[in-house]
Amino acid sequence: MSEMLLELFSEEIPARMQKKAASDIKNLFLKQLNESGLSFLSIESFVTPRRLTLVVDGLSESTISSMEERKGPRVDAPMVAIEGFLRGTNKKISELERRKEKKGEFFYAVIKTPSFKAPLIISEIVQKLIRNFPWPKSMRWGNGTLRWVRPLKSILCIISNKEETKIVPIQINGLNASNETFGHSRMFPDKFQVVSFDDYKTKLASAKVLLNSEFRRHQISDQISNLLKGKKLSLVPDEKLLDEVTGLVEWPVSLLGRILPEFCSLPNEILQISMREHQKFFSLKNIETGLIEAFVTVANIDTLDRGALILSGNSKVLSARLADAKFFLDNDLAFIRKNGYDSFVQRLNQITFHNKIGNQLERVKRIKTLSRCLALELDANIDECETAAWFCKADLISEVVREFPALQGAMGQQYAIANGNSNVVAAACAEHYLPMGPSDPVPKNIVSIIVALADKIDTLASFWMINEKPTGSKDPYALRRMAIGAIRIILENSINISLRNILILGKYKFELDGLIEFFIERFRIHLIEKGFKSDQVAACLASENPDTLIFTYRKIEALSDFLKNPDSDNIVKVFKRVNNLLRGEEEKDGVSYTLETSRKFFKTKEEDILFRVLNSIDERIQIDMKIGNFSSALLELRELDQPITNFFDHVQINVDDKIVRRNRLCLMNEICVVMSKVALLSEVDVVP
Repeated sequence: MSEMLLELFSEEIPARMQKKAASDIKNLFLKQLNESGLSFLSIESFVTPRRLTLVVDGLSESTISSMEERKGPRVDAPMVAIEGFLRGTNKKISELERRKEKKGEFFYAVIKTPSFKAPLIISEIVQKLIRNFPWPKSMRWGNGTLRWVRPLKSILCIISNKEETKIVPIQINGLNASNETFGHSRMFPDKFQVVSFDDYKTKLASAKVLLNSEFRRHQISDQISNLLKGKKLSLVPDEKLLDEVTGLVEWPVSLLGRILPEFCSLPNEILQISMREHQKFFSLKNIETGLIEAFVTVANIDTLDRGALILSGNSKVLSARLADAKFFLDNDLAFIRKNGYDSFVQRLNQITFHNKIGNQLERVKRIKTLSRCLALELDANIDECETAAWFCKADLISEVVREFPALQGAMGQQYAIANGNSNVVAAACAEHYLPMGPSDPVPKNIVSIIVALADKIDTLASFWMINEKPTGSKDPYALRRMAIGAIRIILENSINISLRNILILGKYKFELDGLIEFFIERFRIHLIEKGFKSDQVAACLASENPDTLIFTYRKIEALSDFLKNPDSDNIVKVFKRVNNLLRGEEEKDGVSYTLETSRKFFKTKEEDILFRVLNSIDERIQIDMKIGNFSSALLELRELDQPITNFFDHVQINVDDKIVRRNRLCLMNEICVVMSKVALLSEVDVVP
């Protein structure tokens, strides 16, 4: 058994691409290994800013040779059939054997698969992998044809065991594989040779390169914690930035710097965004005041002055950027004091939202109208909702947001407070963008909820009106994410309103069914991702008014709990028996048996008992449905099990008397109607 080590060394790989690249190289190599016939015990991948590394442990020395006999057509078969067999076996007719059997003489092909040495197979796999690697973006350089994320500098590829280390013969784009690699670009730029993965990892560490990205991540976290010991500072958590910085350094060295006092009065949002977006600094808050006063920068080098020069340079750049931010903020606030924040809103007609939809001022007017309607529906403060909607996009025209687009919303909150608006209105200006992603929180205050819903619904409806809808994998305006955001807001705040009603309140002039279907499909996917079974989701979405999302969600919760009891399977089976019989007879007769059942046509006590139990249950279910007690409504169905079973045991439906037959089929229809009020049970999968 051997070990294979592969390193693809290049110029800096963008941090955002590293995690996927490490996963891709592992998965692609794994697939090729499985197809090659080589056996192995484990495979692991690593990534640093300049290298993609893969190690395969327990690799077999070669594939196993094999011999297969394949029977072909009769010797006197049509030539077309014989030629097809020859193509399938990659043989000439002279290489086939003839064997006589009871049914005639047949061709046989003996296919021998020789054993191939691991280096030969690995060489082919690596070359194929390099030429077809799925980088999101790639480039060519020099005169070569190879595409890689950044110029590929060297390839290390060895197969080693206890006795020896062999270089895998690879030649691609003028590069030959070797057993050599490089250390840190500044602190250890020289080449060195390795003989195994352990040797490689140890020598890299000595050469100031930490191979494991998770270890680098923990190193950064630990270094920041050590820097903060004994200081009245706390880290502003930022997992995304931590991931990014981990992908920027091979040898992390964390340094603590201070923000100049004249900039500490800037809003925390400006300080954090400015440091994070442009300089990849971690923000540090004063524990007592809550103000951001310091930062941590992560260098990629040890220096004799312990980072003093690096901190000095970074601080100068930061101060220049913060001076710009302070200048823009002062200008914005001066304009608001002189002209009022409303003047910002009026200038939104200068910003085009979409050339077919209109400008941001027109959009704000629609959001304001819809927010007022939603406030009336949800018993919220109308004035606060209208005011928040009116100002929610105003900061887009500000100088700060033009310079720092990531601050939209956050600056809206600051400017609304400066304008004298309430904290509720100001918070809605920031929170109406939420949630931006699947892990983001949703707004919780009713004013923020209403403006966020109005914003998202208006965006979706506007693009639907101009027929700009997501198609396949294309969604340039992130409308799927927008829909999921609206769905999460409704569900996580238990908002009792239907999507159709929201669109009607907005007075949008287009056929609503298509957009509602789009919402329902996103809702279905969201529910399945939360762990609900697809058949149970389908059953509840097939019930009445599925676009009243909070009720549909509660139905799915109730159905999921109901079906966890093994006895509930009988109810589903009983329903399917009734439903299948009814639909079969309706299809055969070409009619629907939707007339009201009449007791005067009953001939047996089983009919009468079933009818009375059904009506009693229906009354209770209707009460349960009105108050949203779907669990109770489903439990009521258990009382139907025995009456329906007795009915089928003692009553024949297809009798000669047509009136009696029709009446019994109408009773079957009523059973289906009552049992389907919470969910369409025919969609539920049960074990036969």
